[in-house]
Amino acid sequence: MRSDRRRFIGGLLAGLAAVFCLGCPKGQDDPWKQTSKLKIVTSIAPLYCFTAHIAGPDAEVLCLLSTKGPHDYMPTTFDQKLIARADVFIVNGLGLEEFLESMIRSSGNRRMRVVRAGEYIPKADLIEAEGIPHYHGHQLVSHKGTDPHVWLGLSEAKHMAQAIGDALCEVSPDQAAGFKQRTQALVHKLDQLRTLVPEKAEVGGLVTFHDSFRYFGRSFNIPIIGVIRGVRGEETSGSSLIEQAKEFKEKNVRLIGVEPQYPRGLAEDLAAKIGQSHVRIIELDPIETAPLLNGETHKIDPDRYFKVMEQNLKQLFRS
Repeated sequence: MRSDRRRFIGGLLAGLAAVFCLGCPKGQDDPWKQTSKLKIVTSIAPLYCFTAHIAGPDAEVLCLLSTKGPHDYMPTTFDQKLIARADVFIVNGLGLEEFLESMIRSSGNRRMRVVRAGEYIPKADLIEAEGIPHYHGHQLVSHKGTDPHVWLGLSEAKHMAQAIGDALCEVSPDQAAGFKQRTQALVHKLDQLRTLVPEKAEVGGLVTFHDSFRYFGRSFNIPIIGVIRGVRGEETSGSSLIEQAKEFKEKNVRLIGVEPQYPRGLAEDLAAKIGQSHVRIIELDPIETAPLLNGETHKIDPDRYFKVMEQNLKQLFRS
């Protein structure tokens, strides 16, 4: 199914390239608005936040995906024009952006520097995904092999930040001093997230609907017990619910993490079946998406990553 989706996206991008000037938002034929700055496009929201902090006033940064995740994304002619004129394209890599290679090829932009930030993380630090199916919107996906959700781990995020900073220094050496300074500031800001965890904090085991929080759990010493079966949060059979509740109770589950797009009904039923009054249902956001800033087509709040990470930690460690 994923190979069919790749072929479909590749065909769509080829068609977009053939009608390159059609479908652009009125009055926005140039997505870069004739800027003379270094033009950087990022794939997902966390990378936009990292890059915007590092680029500062020395570059224009746009986000390809914002309200859509990488599995729900359908490229437009406007997006294709954005890539065709970019100097740098910063992506996660590790198989997350299925549309990537086709989009780069069809853009015709051979001078563009592509930075696969996730692939600068030492291989020994990468986690193998179990391939548990889960939904992004209406798309059923599974990550078998390397878990690509690396931005949720602090050590991994710092490696990505350093890779982005180094790449911008190479592409635009005249601004290297500013890029280096802001990269160091970003790394420090990431380190500061650890201070939000109380000393000797113990939250117990955590289960989630989406198998994306393993790097996060490792960073903050939160044991990830597993993933709830019933991948969309839909109704599940009574016997399956009882079986899961028994398993999670034996594994000392104390928290059930629900992402914003999932209904809470299954989580509430599961907590009731576990029968422990101290089981809490909390909202955890994997930060793959973010709302656009008012009046913008490809910009989000540069601090979105940190605001959501802080909220995730507050949910976890509140009494």
